[in-house]
Amino acid sequence: MLAILPAIVLTACAEQGISEFFPLKAGTKWTYLEKAKFDTLEYVDEVKQGIKIGERYTIPVETRANGKVLETRHYQIEGDTVLLVAYSSKLLLEPPQPVLKSANGKVSWTYAGKTPFLGAMVPIELKATVTPKGKRKVLDTDRECIELNMDAKMYGGAGMTIDFHQVALYAKGVGLVEVKQRQRGAGESSESSTRLTRFEPAS
Repeated sequence: MLAILPAIVLTACAEQGISEFFPLKAGTKWTYLEKAKFDTLEYVDEVKQGIKIGERYTIPVETRANGKVLETRHYQIEGDTVLLVAYSSKLLLEPPQPVLKSANGKVSWTYAGKTPFLGAMVPIELKATVTPKGKRKVLDTDRECIELNMDAKMYGGAGMTIDFHQVALYAKGVGLVEVKQRQRGAGESSESSTRLTRFEPAS
């Protein structure tokens, strides 16, 4: 589940279960259409079989476009939190980044750690808030949804910083539905949007 940011952040109602808003069963697939000012990309996220990285049992989510693997993100559910553990066996995140937190109603959190950027691990700080949004129509079906608002700052070195603002919608039983993102840094700014076009639950 991609945005341009290194990771996707969301939360869910504890009574409903975290995994219902971020399915991690092997074989689950999502097809997305990402649009930016000068480019459009269709890509597929697929949950793969779990593997162990170090002492952590992780669930890989592979992103493919045009027949090529773009990246693989490794997740782990720990208590009521889904963590992004690694981008590969060589790009472990310390500490792991929370990308799902259970909550009753509105919830906020912060994170400070590192993320991959141009082949290096660089510092990132973020703050996020999730709010229940009630039922929305998702691929012709009404589903309970939550909305993420996130601000992040990535420090790319040599005094460069990149600021991100992201608004994302997640649906119960499906996961990420849409993302709108703005980013600004190095004297430039850009916007992008990502929309779910097909969801294939694991059999």
